[in-house]
Amino acid sequence: MQQMPPQTERALPDLTQVYARIAKLRGVVIRAEMVRPSSVPMEFKIAPTGFFYAKYPTSEMYISRDEQVTWMPAKKEFSRGKPEDGNPLPAGFEILWPKGALLRAKAATRQASFAGKPALELPCKAAMGHDVLLYIHPESLLPLGSIATAQGTEYELRYLSVEERPLTARDLTFIAPRDAKVFSSPPDLSKRIRVGTKLPAFTGTDFTGRSIDSRQVSKRHRGLLLNFWFSACTGCIQEMPLLAKLAAPLQAQKIGILGVNPIDTSRDAKRTSTTYGLRYATLVGTGARKLAEAVGITTYPVTVLVNAQGLVVEVILGFDEQRLQKALKVLGYRSR
Repeated sequence: MQQMPPQTERALPDLTQVYARIAKLRGVVIRAEMVRPSSVPMEFKIAPTGFFYAKYPTSEMYISRDEQVTWMPAKKEFSRGKPEDGNPLPAGFEILWPKGALLRAKAATRQASFAGKPALELPCKAAMGHDVLLYIHPESLLPLGSIATAQGTEYELRYLSVEERPLTARDLTFIAPRDAKVFSSPPDLSKRIRVGTKLPAFTGTDFTGRSIDSRQVSKRHRGLLLNFWFSACTGCIQEMPLLAKLAAPLQAQKIGILGVNPIDTSRDAKRTSTTYGLRYATLVGTGARKLAEAVGITTYPVTVLVNAQGLVVEVILGFDEQRLQKALKVLGYRSR
């Protein structure tokens, strides 16, 4: 009897093969949902020429290699600024962004399930250092979603549909309606707020209607951390667990912490703050918009540290934990 040769298991596709598959896309439209830590519907459109569109419940983003536009349809307001460093594309599609940082494989691909469906699980490390589990369709090799872990919080993003569609720069370029207003005009943040300048006085209310006056805040504290954010900002959400953890120790050492949200409604700002455990006030509405305009905020998140004399000692664009921890020491903060 002739013996059959032993069967060998077929090697599972690795990250290189997945990226090779994605790189062939001429454009893609993704309907997605963030399901953890909170439920947020999203839509993404990617043109492999360096143009990206993201739609969130209250805002839309148009990002190219040279410009980032935030559009608020309900208010018919928009801002233009320089794009943040890094790769803005959702996990698994990074290869479509020219010269953007890619995920790095941490371990071999393994069989798993995702959202109740068979999937391939690729353990990865993101450029910012956090862990990402990327889930891929076993046959098409198209991403099904991801679970990212940052600061002990898991962010699960599911791609409900992935449709290949030819897209060009023209398809994903923002054209402002005639009746649209600019809500943040300064194009260069460094020209408006920088280390050594004095923070302008501000007043307003938080999302509960309580009054906030910078003069009263400065009297009660020997330093202040201002964090500019809004609910649909991915970087803002990523740093919230850290800010929530820092709030009590900072306040115990007479260093104030205040959120500034010039974009969301009071209701949306309150919901996000509650979801992520932000137990400190957030300036909203007209007061927040005036402050953001006064200091030239055009991208998010931005963290500004101010000393007892009201002078800016650090401006941090994006989420940078190491830089924040180092800068807090300038205000006299001591971690315990």
